[in-house]
Amino acid sequence: MVIAIIGLLVGLLLPAVQAAREAARRMQCSNHLKQIGLALHNYHTTHNSFPPALGGPPVWNGSANVSRRSMLVALLAFMEQPALHEQAYSINSVAPSHDLTGDGKVWATQLQEFICPSDTGRNKSILPPGNNGRTSYIPCLGDWADSALAGVVARRYPNPRGFASSTQDTQTDISPTRSLSDITDGTSNTIGFGETVISTGSDKVLAKSGTWIDATAIPQHNKATVMATANPAACLSNVLNGEYIGPITDILNWKGSKWSAGHPSRTAFSTILPPNGPSCVSQSNDAQARTLNSASSQHAGDIVQNLFVDGSVRTTSSMIDTGNLLNTTTPGKLKDSGESDFGIWGALGTINGGEPKSL
Repeated sequence: MVIAIIGLLVGLLLPAVQAAREAARRMQCSNHLKQIGLALHNYHTTHNSFPPALGGPPVWNGSANVSRRSMLVALLAFMEQPALHEQAYSINSVAPSHDLTGDGKVWATQLQEFICPSDTGRNKSILPPGNNGRTSYIPCLGDWADSALAGVVARRYPNPRGFASSTQDTQTDISPTRSLSDITDGTSNTIGFGETVISTGSDKVLAKSGTWIDATAIPQHNKATVMATANPAACLSNVLNGEYIGPITDILNWKGSKWSAGHPSRTAFSTILPPNGPSCVSQSNDAQARTLNSASSQHAGDIVQNLFVDGSVRTTSSMIDTGNLLNTTTPGKLKDSGESDFGIWGALGTINGGEPKSL
């Protein structure tokens, strides 16, 4: 009888304990985002702009000089990591996305400040030997689909919409930077960073984590063609019950996989598809792929946390308004100016859409 009562009490208390633990994890995750926000503003005070999404002095990757360091690399000096920051910028023989031997081991460093403790899937807590350090926090591209360095020059066009812009004119150029004066929709109405579920080989089939190759949802082409034919709603058709359907060879484990690499396919998201929705890219080249990543998290309640440019952190539901995205007859389209076609979610991603909406 006593054992039965104890078992009943444990059954009643366990959900409350689990909820309390998740609340603590979510708070820690929020604090990590706030640290990034503080670092962003300290960087801006020093440099009169926010960091580029792809930057740093060019380094040799075995075939060419490339400038591919992520925004997080630039922030290291403002996050109590000055030694790692100096090491990351002194390397001259490898790129963040390549060799992890010798000096390149800096890219394998895993910083707990870049990891959300709620993301507890397989292979998340232990970094495989020789792997790249990961990140749960990635900058926002706005309601736009970026490509770092498209293989054809006509397909390289800057992102006019988001806090982050990943487009490079050449491999040795940094991507465009933003300043506070560029955020005309208001810093409290514009997302700077958001969460992502880190993709690993064991869970890349999950919509929150993996990335599907889908050239219909977001084609790799010149600007006019992409804006006229991109169909983000098509990305949703690749998912059933939270998992991608179709050949597993078409699913990539890119999201959050390299905190050091600024490729939009790895360290950026768009405010087009809803939070915890699927992600799609145009091809399997991580630098050239035009990217439609979604924000995602493992927090209870089907929400994600977002860092706004003013430094505040707020939660966003996966049910947030995304405009006419789900209307397959007239789905939302990419715009280079004006109000977003993707509802409140799209408006929160734009820096200058003229629609200063808030949560």
